[in-house]
Amino acid sequence: MNMSEFDPTLSQVSAIQTAFDSDNFSGADTPEGKRRHILLHLGKLIGKFSGAEEQVDHGATDTSIIRTDVIPDLVVFAAQLAELEGINLAEAYRTRLEFVAERNGTGVESASAAIERGLE
Repeated sequence: MNMSEFDPTLSQVSAIQTAFDSDNFSGADTPEGKRRHILLHLGKLIGKFSGAEEQVDHGATDTSIIRTDVIPDLVVFAAQLAELEGINLAEAYRTRLEFVAERNGTGVESASAAIERGLE
């Protein structure tokens, strides 16, 4: 596969992460331990994100850590947690969009329309 064409679906992301973790995850050997270890990494990630934003408040312009660490790690952690909880990541995403649209008063139709536009 040409890695420049790498564009997996959310279901594929989950499958890739599960396969990757079988060789590369060493933080815990129980589901509860893995969930806790992911939580610890999320805390560290929030710290990285906060540190970058704090520096922006002081005039810095380098926010590359958001691109190199924050966003990719959020995808990894979402896939790991979905696998641990037996959740379909794509379905969870769709459900969340619908929830937010309902909460915002734009209705499920708004979420459905956004999904359709994004999949075109």
